[in-house]
Formats: sequence, structure tokens, C-alpha cells
Amino acid sequence: MAAKASLGDTVVAIAEQHVAEHPREVGGANRGPWVRLYMDGNEGDPWLWCAGFATYILEAAAKAHKQKSPLPRTFSCDTIGMAALHAGTLDRNAIAATARAGDFFLIPKTKFDWVHVGIVAGSSNGVLDTIEGNTNDTGSREGFEACQRTRAPATVDLVRV
Repeated sequence: MAAKASLGDTVVAIAEQHVAEHPREVGGANRGPWVRLYMDGNEGDPWLWCAGFATYILEAAAKAHKQKSPLPRTFSCDTIGMAALHAGTLDRNAIAATARAGDFFLIPKTKFDWVHVGIVAGSSNGVLDTIEGNTNDTGSREGFEACQRTRAPATVDLVRV
């Protein structure tokens, strides 16, 4: 960690280190050693792991900064959204260009139901550069790997980290 790195910068750096190792499912949907790492030993069909990936990375970054994670360690996008709402760090319908490195983006289904989460690596011209778990090259929320993506949402729910 660079001496003056922000928590967000550290989140992105750790996420990039993980993606460089090509974490992916092995043995079926939501299964394998990477899934178990991000999901505290859990795996299988009900264990969608995007939130597990994102909060695992955030927790590691917070530890590197010798501080408490601003979000709970969770496997639920809804828990992330509600925790951010209660903490005052949820920015609903934010313009993507306002996202900062290390913020989380949430894809909402309804006002209190989010279906995918990922880490913002950067943004420009309304496009988000992201690092996500349980996705794929087409941006599925039920993919098979952690990878870097580019998303062009008009607006997005952001969790400020």
C-alpha cells in the first residue's frame, strides 16, 4: 500500500491483484476454491458471490489501513445497500461520472432490492471501469469469474467508500 493511498485506492489495488490471479468457478455454478474464499467456505447454487467478493476486498483494504471496514462483511447486495442507506453513504441514481475509485456500484431491481454489486475502479464520460465477482464478459450478475469490466449505465446506485 502506498503511504498516502486512500481506502478507495487500496480497494482497487487489492481487487486488481485478485483479478490478476483469474479467480473463477470450478466444478459448477458458484463452486470452487475462489468462491469458498470469498464466501467464508460456502459454495453451491444459492451462494451468489458478487457481494462476498466485494466485501472481502473492502475488508482486506480496511485492514491494510488499520481501520474498521465501512460496510459489513456480507454475501448480500441488499445488506450492502441497506447498510449504506443507514450510514448515509448510499447515493441513489448517481451519475456514473461522480463515482470514485473504490466506491461500490449496486444494480437496483427495486428501491430496496439490489441484484449485483461491484467495485468502481474509475470512471470517465459516463462509463464505469469496474472489478466484479460472479460476472463474465457479457456483464451477467450470475457469471463464473471475477474480472474487470466496463459498464455504461445512465445512472447507478453508488456506495461511497
